[in-house]
Amino acid sequence: MAGHPFPVMAANPQPGKTLVRSIGGVPLTLDPQRADLGSEGLVINDLLEGLLAPDGRGGARPALAESWTVSPDGRIYTFRLRADAAWSDGTPVTADDFVFSWQRLADPRTASPFAFYMGIVVNGESIAKGVIKDPRRLGVAALDAHTFQVELVRPTAYFLAMLQHQALFAVQKASVQAYGDAFTQPGHYAASGPYVLVEDVAGDHLTLARNPAYYDRAKVAIDTVRDLPLEDREAETRLFQEGRLQATYELPVDQVAWARTALPDAFVSAEAYDTYFLSFNLRNEPWKSSPALREALTLAVEREALATGVLAGERPAYSYVPRLAPSPGVPGYEPGWPAWRDLPQAERERRARTLMTEAGYGPGAKPLPVITLLYPTGANWQSAAAAVARQWHAVLGVEVRLEDRDFQTVTTKASEKTFKDVVFASWIGDYPDANSFLAVMRADAGRENYPSYANPLFDALMEEANGEADPGRRAGLLRRAERLMMDDTPIIPLFHKSMRRLVSPHVTGWVPNPLDLTPSRFLDVTP
Repeated sequence: MAGHPFPVMAANPQPGKTLVRSIGGVPLTLDPQRADLGSEGLVINDLLEGLLAPDGRGGARPALAESWTVSPDGRIYTFRLRADAAWSDGTPVTADDFVFSWQRLADPRTASPFAFYMGIVVNGESIAKGVIKDPRRLGVAALDAHTFQVELVRPTAYFLAMLQHQALFAVQKASVQAYGDAFTQPGHYAASGPYVLVEDVAGDHLTLARNPAYYDRAKVAIDTVRDLPLEDREAETRLFQEGRLQATYELPVDQVAWARTALPDAFVSAEAYDTYFLSFNLRNEPWKSSPALREALTLAVEREALATGVLAGERPAYSYVPRLAPSPGVPGYEPGWPAWRDLPQAERERRARTLMTEAGYGPGAKPLPVITLLYPTGANWQSAAAAVARQWHAVLGVEVRLEDRDFQTVTTKASEKTFKDVVFASWIGDYPDANSFLAVMRADAGRENYPSYANPLFDALMEEANGEADPGRRAGLLRRAERLMMDDTPIIPLFHKSMRRLVSPHVTGWVPNPLDLTPSRFLDVTP
């Protein structure tokens, strides 16, 4: 990190209760419409709220919207904003702020990675694609200062669930118009959430202070939050042991067993709603025109050994979407498993070698050029990438060049499709619904569709699913879409992660949850 081997603590700590936590990486932006990284979402969820917001337990709660109604045909949602919702400068949060923010999200000039979210809103897809030039034609309206209305293209089962995602949070229209891109800087950032941005020292730390204008300020126990953008997991553990960090982002794989035994009061683990996977670049050969080669590589990965052995207890992934257990308001989801899932590993490997031959590579045929596997710097990423490379070589004789870069570089290369062969990436659900994963594999998903996957039948199934009101039939359509995508093999799911970290026993209110969202407003720090 810039300037210091470890982030420095404030020379003059803020009075009152302070939480010091790692956010796992350096935020590139605090603009909710442009944010894409987990580290960015953690900070934004302390600074802003949407109509709904994370409840700290993996679900959503009413936030700036106190109530809403739905039209009989399920297409028009009318939200009533809280009368006491205010920006940190004391001015009210208005429906016009939401209209401005959602139009901004759809506007191609914003270049939001989540512009495709607006595809379910009337005219949203055409605006995002530049067919309609005026974002003001988006199907949203301010009926009055406190009434925000959304007109959907069709009834959409996951609409309310997705409102807890930061891309749909409001920014203050006046601030953006006054400061442009600089509206995210301390002193300019108008916050609607429990905290305001006081400091943003690039690569070192961010300081947040309690927002006196927040409508629920009486329930916010912590006065100051210091976010450390640590990417070095071993450094996190050292800082925690030194008493300079109260919550780590993630334990190194080789320290999980030690932490579970040595620090049982601090060890926290929860199955996350996420998938770590390899993505092919389908814009490049040989991946673009050789599905047999892609399938051979996915069959050659021994997921059980990787997940339970190398990674010390992760869950093997045979699907892109993790299994989702039913819960109140969430119907649950059984993934679209590929046909080869139930085959013994030896049979998978035999089929992998056959497919390599069919693709024209292997003994007696042309050699496969060395595969470049790009992955983010870090011990956990490296352990998994090296294990996959060994398995590919052992089963198929494939040579792999491992290339590590900082997380920002890898994310940029994946989004811009500038990686050569394969990139190691992850996706955590933005809300508890299979659409949160599968939507990024649509041809129109843009930056988030790392492999550049495009199959019109997949897109048609997704469209049909999104318009289906019956939960059972909708789940079946999503499953068919996922199975089709898995058979096309644009990606190789490797494992579903458990978030294993250290949280000081003095930090109360931390509830492990699948979305791994624990806003600071639900926490307290005790002596």
